[in-house]
Amino acid sequence: EKPKESTKGNENYNIEVFCVSEAGWINLGKRRLSTAHTVLFSGRTDNFHSNGVAIIANRMVEKTILDRLLKWQDSIPSLLK
Repeated sequence: EKPKESTKGNENYNIEVFCVSEAGWINLGKRRLSTAHTVLFSGRTDNFHSNGVAIIANRMVEKTILDRLLKWQDSIPSLLK
């Protein structure tokens, strides 16, 4: 399912943030959707489009999520061990 289609039901349920496992993007990045949502993603760096994760958030909470991720970035490698 594409991110834009994933956001359609969110508006009915007032969901602001949701996570996606097995996202197919590579590297780290951010993409703005034509809806009022942004996709923040992290994927593999070897050009295989598997095993990635993503957060899809409405733009009102995007800055808060980015701020938290920046604060946690030094802790994340130890959390994953």
